[in-house]
Amino acid sequence: MQQIHPAALLIATIAHAPAAPAQTAAPAKGPTPMRAAAEIGMRTFKGHTDGVTALAFSPDGKILASGSGDRSIILWDVASGTILRRLHGHTAAITALCFAPDGSRLVSTAGEPFADIWNTGSWKIERLCPVGLGASEAAFLPDSATFATADGTTMNTWDAATGEAKASIHLPANISALLALPDGLLLTGDISTKAEPAVAA
Repeated sequence: MQQIHPAALLIATIAHAPAAPAQTAAPAKGPTPMRAAAEIGMRTFKGHTDGVTALAFSPDGKILASGSGDRSIILWDVASGTILRRLHGHTAAITALCFAPDGSRLVSTAGEPFADIWNTGSWKIERLCPVGLGASEAAFLPDSATFATADGTTMNTWDAATGEAKASIHLPANISALLALPDGLLLTGDISTKAEPAVAA
């Protein structure tokens, strides 16, 4: 029987919280952990054998992708919490996951030189992208044709169809967060300075 790593419990909060029952007595001071979990609709998805290191929702919110130190990606049905598919393509811990806004692709990075670009129709690797060993963040731009990765102090943008580099920007500190905004700007943050917008053509 496969052992589940203690740190590999994937916690997902569901947007629709159940209505609180009518109170017939004075409530206890402060919610208990179980009551708080019930009120926000917390669920636990178990499946990885090592810690969960990356998460991404599909654009329609129906699929949750989770990456782990066990080097696998699990696709979950959000409504039921069941495992839809396991993806294996990396030889190191997953560091980032991002879906294209049109839902056509999923990009995954790990502690290895290449990102995997998955076709969500077949769930096969469409191509590899040479993002570098340190890629720790990834985000798709709104056009679904371009995605960005962060590697240390460098942010790169890539053509999702070809895997070719498009632009590179060097920032003064290591990038610890990366977010694509609806207007096409990329927002980066690091642990030593405030978040700042970066433009990549």
